[in-house]
Amino acid sequence: MLVSSVLADLFNPYRRTILLGWALMAVNALHLLIYGKVFINEGIMFLLVSAISCAAIAHFIYHMLHEFCTILDIYVFTIKHKFVPESVKME
Repeated sequence: MLVSSVLADLFNPYRRTILLGWALMAVNALHLLIYGKVFINEGIMFLLVSAISCAAIAHFIYHMLHEFCTILDIYVFTIKHKFVPESVKME
């Protein structure tokens, strides 16, 4: 939400990551109701949803850092050396 506010972008809380997690859990619940046993083990389901969420967060962080670096003309985790013309340099 903060990044959307800074970039004057619309915030959409229903992204693919959340919808995919909900869809996996809905399929599992529906299978439980119809057949009496779960389609995917709960431990594996938790790992899948966690992996999807971690991948989405890593993707978001990478692209936001890249966008901020492009906008601000800076490098991440490095110091950009100041340009000093030859006429100003002192020995």
